Amino acid sequence: MSKTGHTPPDHDTKLPRPLVARVEQWQRSGHYWRSGWHSHPWGQWSYATQGTLLVKTPDSCYFAFPKLAIWIPPHVKHLLQSTSPKGTIKSLYVANERLPEPAGNRFM
Repeated sequence: MSKTGHTPPDHDTKLPRPLVARVEQWQRSGHYWRSGWHSHPWGQWSYATQGTLLVKTPDSCYFAFPKLAIWIPPHVKHLLQSTSPKGTIKSLYVANERLPEPAGNRFM
């Protein structure tokens, strides 16, 4: 686990199943949650059920307000960050071999 409380999956291996769900909650007094820069060989569909999710790439910045999701294509360097000291992020990791080509190579 990092100093931020984020425990990333092993980014150097395949997912254990074609679809993997993950929930992350944070509640810190005066601190905002942040994942740190990383990439992985699978796609990631993430949204905040509480708080707002910020996804940064080297070239762009995307916001997902509660109940709105962001698609992060495989191999894209990114970080996830909260914009409030309390919130919940839900993610669905999708194995690259299960993605249709057009959806697998761009942000949505």
